[in-house]
Amino acid sequence: MRSNPLVVPLTAAMPEEDFDPSSLHTSRLRLLAKNSGHAFGFMPDNGTGSVEIWRVENFELVPVDPENYGFFFGGDSYVVKYTYEKNNRQNIIIYYWQGRESTQDERAAAAIHAVRLDNEVNGKAVQVRVTQGNEPRHFLRIFKGRISSSLPWFHTFLYFDS
Repeated sequence: MRSNPLVVPLTAAMPEEDFDPSSLHTSRLRLLAKNSGHAFGFMPDNGTGSVEIWRVENFELVPVDPENYGFFFGGDSYVVKYTYEKNNRQNIIIYYWQGRESTQDERAAAAIHAVRLDNEVNGKAVQVRVTQGNEPRHFLRIFKGRISSSLPWFHTFLYFDS
């Protein structure tokens, strides 16, 4: 059983008010769109749906305690299943978050598990790849505009027993 990690959070915050992307300098807008991909303006709802999160460990998905939702380790990859209702229809988004220092195998396993979860709902989910530091607005909204990610060595070395 893993004990709680001692982390120094690096916080990504979403501005409270929406911003107008056209107000950005053209080159900055291109860079933002490139880094955010197709998920840049993706906002299917207000982020209040239900969430399940798993961390990739030894190529398998391990459930994350809901108490720790919103905390991501830069040395790991995660799969986030977000379910919401719109027009009396259940919709699912499967985000797979890849930490900057996660291994290629962990990143691949997260992507494979995202496909597997999508297959379990007959391909009706939307899959979104998220890289650390490039979280789309909707992903941030799910976590109330704030997520914390830590440097990988905190995850590896600084555990304490509760």
